[in-house]
Amino acid sequence: MTAVSRSNRASQSNHVAPPGRAPQANEGPAELVVARVVLHEGDTCSVALESGGGELVARRAASCLVGPRPGDRVLVALVPSPFVLSVLERDASRPAELVLDGDATIRSRGRLAIEAEEGLRLGTREALELRSRALDVKSGSAQLVFETVEAFALRARASFEESVLIAKTVERVADRISESAARVFRFVSEVDQLRARHFDYRAEHCAQVRGASVVVAARQVVKVDGEQVHLG
Repeated sequence: MTAVSRSNRASQSNHVAPPGRAPQANEGPAELVVARVVLHEGDTCSVALESGGGELVARRAASCLVGPRPGDRVLVALVPSPFVLSVLERDASRPAELVLDGDATIRSRGRLAIEAEEGLRLGTREALELRSRALDVKSGSAQLVFETVEAFALRARASFEESVLIAKTVERVADRISESAARVFRFVSEVDQLRARHFDYRAEHCAQVRGASVVVAARQVVKVDGEQVHLG
């Protein structure tokens, strides 16, 4: 080994800061150390160096997406000031949390898939928006709970094997309503009222109107027509 190379190594060794102290910006390349998080508050952590150099305060680097928590084993850069670069180890029983400061966007030039074996939850204090050319939702069961709902569409179609609607008030407004069914049963406990300019009831076989009192009134003409008419 030449004298020049020994001199260079000695010069480089003088740039390494002692454990527990952050080197200054002019002290050469960043020194990476492994530490254990002792205290966490916001983006600042108190970490204990595994080399036995004591504790120091480090900030979470912007590239450290997993927020460090007490007990985590982390990688710390000491230059220009202490920064937690990444979380190396964490107890598997403790959940991980991705921390992003400010607005963030995840952009993929291809497809993006988010999968979870035990559950997936989306939550926000403000608005949640979904925008796409097509939306396809498939699930074994679904439950929707809203305070208010408004739906707008040019066309809507729903297909059910069984449908149950329970409401205190139901209002329908349409230019035309068409219904087709093999059997229709209606049970009204109080009042069933129909108001129309014209109405037409037709039965192919038998039509019955029964009541304790039946009143048929007309301003002009009442017509009863049949092969046989029985009164009384």
